[in-house]
Amino acid sequence: MKMMRAVLAVAHVLLVTGCAASPVASTPTPTPTPTPEFATEAEVASVIAKRATDWRETLDGAFECRTVWVLGEGPLDEMKGTSCFMEAKTINITAELALDDLDALAIPPSMTTAIADLRVPLSGLKSIDLEGLCGTGSEPTSEDACNKALGAQNFHFSQLESALDGLSPWT
Repeated sequence: MKMMRAVLAVAHVLLVTGCAASPVASTPTPTPTPTPEFATEAEVASVIAKRATDWRETLDGAFECRTVWVLGEGPLDEMKGTSCFMEAKTINITAELALDDLDALAIPPSMTTAIADLRVPLSGLKSIDLEGLCGTGSEPTSEDACNKALGAQNFHFSQLESALDGLSPWT
């Protein structure tokens, strides 16, 4: 019986000290590589979609507007000219707002080229100071600087139309 107690005591000591032996080395957990976070295609497309209809209406009427400013006569043409000039000023402002919205997003790689193509005409439109060059009135002045600014705007209109067409898979 004494022997049995001694064996049990030794077994107990071995079990306790065996469990308290050196800790088992843990496997290091790999640190995950951070993945770049991009806006979704839908988020980027929404920036364009909320303005695209108005932009296309302005683009579609640009030639008629220029004709009214140059050849228009009478009160009806005057009203149309006023509306056209407001659209011309507005598209430059909305181009700037769209650029600000796009700058706030991390553009997904699938849309990088299309958005870069869109930024070109938007930046061009943003850079035209129609009020400074054409006046703050309801119609553009007939000064040479104003005519050049409106011509530059029409050039950017053609680029914008092409860029919007390039975004059609998303908008």
